[in-house]
Order: sequence, then structure tokens, then C-alpha cells
Amino acid sequence: MVEPICLICRKRGCQEHKWLMNRLLKAVSPIEHVERDFFGSGVTPFVGSYNYPYVNLGILAPPKISPEAWKSDSPNYWFKEKYGLADILEKRTELVNSRIPINVKRPKGKFIEIAQEIALAKKTPDTEFFLKKRPNIALFFNNRSAPVTSPAPLEKAKITENVSVSSKIEKIVDDYDLKATEGVLDLYSKGIDINRIMRVFSVGLLGLKAQRKLVPTKFSITAIDDIIGKNLREKIKSYPELNEYLVFTATYLENHYEILFLPGTYEYELIESWLPKDFATNKKRIRVFSDYEPYWGRKTYADKTAGAFYAGRFSCLTYLDKIKRQGSIIIFREVLPSYFFSLGIWQMRETCLGALKTKAEKFDTLNDALNKINSRMHVSLNYWTKKSKLLKNRKTQTRLNSFFNSQKNIL
Repeated sequence: MVEPICLICRKRGCQEHKWLMNRLLKAVSPIEHVERDFFGSGVTPFVGSYNYPYVNLGILAPPKISPEAWKSDSPNYWFKEKYGLADILEKRTELVNSRIPINVKRPKGKFIEIAQEIALAKKTPDTEFFLKKRPNIALFFNNRSAPVTSPAPLEKAKITENVSVSSKIEKIVDDYDLKATEGVLDLYSKGIDINRIMRVFSVGLLGLKAQRKLVPTKFSITAIDDIIGKNLREKIKSYPELNEYLVFTATYLENHYEILFLPGTYEYELIESWLPKDFATNKKRIRVFSDYEPYWGRKTYADKTAGAFYAGRFSCLTYLDKIKRQGSIIIFREVLPSYFFSLGIWQMRETCLGALKTKAEKFDTLNDALNKINSRMHVSLNYWTKKSKLLKNRKTQTRLNSFFNSQKNIL
């Protein structure tokens, strides 16, 4: 008997991931029996990025009608229910990516309208798919979106029931004089889930009529985090400053986070390390990356930490806006070796948001806060602080309020 090819590392007869492969092979079994057409619940559109602007536009759907299909693309639900790595992969493996090639800058055709309807739908609509050939059983990972599985070239598709759309979303989508940024912020202010906003943005349903276009899913994720984050950043600058150090911590899906809020004006820094398997014995292999944003923002893309930078910033600014305070922010992120592939940057956003709903640990001094953080880190904080521009600024720059305090002491 020929050993199967591992869906994780693509090696035949892989033993390391065998425990996971057994679950995934069971989950993918219904897809193996798909011929040229099937009925499924349209979960979400997916816009690829390879060979941009000539990409693939697909709809992710299980090969059956299921009222619970939405759970296959619901990061906030995954976090709430504490889905494990295998649980999430199992849900994603159940989906077929029925897709067509398309130019995102000149989109046309009936399939685009179907993808847009599914992005807008309150619930996953019953959809019939007609394929050119059977799905290819495979699993693809990237560092921003959840894994995508089993691509299949599509002949045509049709939704077989009426689609219900939220009036809050419909009103903004129908406004062709509203800029995309304004539309995103309007949806967010109305309490629309950020993952749904990303879908609507990705399929080209926001913005001025002449400027609307499809956006690759992984780009839309960071774009929404950035748009809302920038808005929150300017908003919190009008709030009074924190007067103590706050620390939050969380670990989920083999990612460990320590979030530190410092008194002062807004600054933000993400410091992260993807730890190797032998980090405990081989310190030379530990690499730490960081991106920093000053009070007035940054003009360049955070290329060292990429989408994680914007997801973390969004989460922390959401918290500062909630408590109506301004402060500086440092996120320390340890990615453990057991996180052997990326599930998407949603896990950082949801984990940080979850951590910030817990009770803060409060400290009077920076050293006390850092010592507490260090006690929970897998790698000594010394490796991290050397990379921190924000902490370096704290040591070398004298703040105005320090000057005024010294004058009061003299008087």
C-alpha cells in the first residue's frame, strides 16, 4: 500500500503529522467522492493573490448543504470555543474551493455577482456548483488568511435560494458616492463583524463606483486592520494618558502574547520571534523581529512582522478606545515550535482581543511590569528588549511632564 502524501508538509509517508492526517483524511473523504457537480452551502468567497492582477476567484463550500457550514470560516467563533489546531484544519479541509481565473482590475461575469451575494448573505446560501473536473485534494497555507483547501476549476454556479442581507450593510454597499475607507469605518461603527467587513471589501463592494475592484483576501485582511486601526489611533490621541503600567497575557494555538501598555503618548511596537525546536539549547538560532510606529504614524509597510503588526495594533487600540485612555503599546509575541504552520493572522487579532477582555495586571514601574512579563516568557526578555525602539526611547528621551515634575520638586 502506497503511503499518502501529507497535506501539511507534502512528504509521502510523513510520521510527524500522522495524528493530524488521520483526522484530515476523514474530513476530506466527502470531497473525494465529488464528481463534476454538487450542492453546497456557500461559506465565503476567496480571492487569490498569485500572479496578481490575474488571480483566482473562488467560493469555499462543503460538498453538502449544512446549516453549520458557517463554522468553517468564523475566527471569532473558533476563539470563543477554543478550537484547537486540528479542529480548525478539519473545518477548513471540509471545503471545496470552486474557482475561476479573473483579472481583479476588470472583473466581469455572473460568477462575480454570485461571490458578492455570498459575501453579503446573513447565512450561507444553498448553492449549486458545476465543475470542469474533480477537486484536487490539497491544503494551502499563508500567513494572513485561514488555510484554503481542495481547489477545483469551475464551469458555473448558481444560488438556489433567496439571499437575505443586513440592511446596515446593504445601505453602504449601495452608496456609490462613499469612499471605501468611509464605508469600512461606517460598517465598523455599526457593529458589523470585522471578518464580514473583510469579505465585503475583498469582493469589490465598497468605494466609489468607478474605483471598485476585487482585492485578494490576504490583502483585504491587513487593509481592514489598517484602516480601522488608523482611525482609532487618531481618536485615542485626544484621550488623557494612562497613569500606570498595564499587562495582559494570553496563549492560544501555540502563540504566546504579553501585551504591555505604558503611560505616555501613543507609540506602538510589535516584537516577535518564531522559536526553533532547539531554542532551549541553541540560543544562537533565536531571531527576534520588530516593527515600530511613532506618535504620528509610519509611512512604510511593516515588512518585518507584516500583517501581525496591523492586527495587533487594531486590537490594542480597540481597548484604549474602550477605556478612553491614551498610552504606548508593546506586544511581545512568541510563536512556539508546535505552531508548525500558519493558520492566518486572525489568531493574533482574536487572541489579543480576548486577552484585553480579562483583568489587567497593574504596576507602578516599568521594571516591575517587565519582570512579570519575563517570568512567563519561554525565552529571556533580554533577547527582546535589545530590539525595542520604544523601550530605548524611554531610556534616552526626557518627557515634558518629567521636567515639570522636577520643577515642582525644586519649588
